[in-house]
Amino acid sequence: MAHNDYGIFGGASGTAGLEAYFLGYIFQRNLLADAIESRYPANNFYPASLDDALFVDRLAEDYRLSISSPYRNQGTDGKDIGCDILQLHAAVGIQNGPGNLIMWGAGRGTHGYKYPYEPYLSWTDNSSDEEEFIIERKTGSNAYQLIYTEAARVAAGVTTYPLGSLGNGGTFRVRAVNARGKSIVSNPVETYSY
Repeated sequence: MAHNDYGIFGGASGTAGLEAYFLGYIFQRNLLADAIESRYPANNFYPASLDDALFVDRLAEDYRLSISSPYRNQGTDGKDIGCDILQLHAAVGIQNGPGNLIMWGAGRGTHGYKYPYEPYLSWTDNSSDEEEFIIERKTGSNAYQLIYTEAARVAAGVTTYPLGSLGNGGTFRVRAVNARGKSIVSNPVETYSY
């Protein structure tokens, strides 16, 4: 998280905030993007931006560190800094998110024809505990993330959705959900207007 967007703050930021609210704290081997190093305890990391952390795909909410990230295996336990996102999803949500999202169908859906002429989204179901899938459409972005909003829902086990039902074109992604939470999102796919 970017410095003080959701991070360490409570009347005072940085070391002063830690000392005020966490007596005897140990604050080491953390990654604080865009933070002022002199305001925090030593033995932490200060990349200029979140992009410099080299996440697998930050814009798709995949916050695992990529193989090329200089912060891999730099945690106090010798593992990657931060939360193990896959373990977190396994504990509180869905173990595996959908994958291989693609757009199928090259026709225009004319004359009432359906598959294979009407384009549709298709994905791989990688989980066994989803209750449904949420299809999300990219609606914007800001400095920290792409913004997606829910466009449709389909039942568990369903792995296709007609593009015509989502309007003309756009960028989409899919995630599995159950009562415990949401999975990591699929790869995004950009579709064309037809």
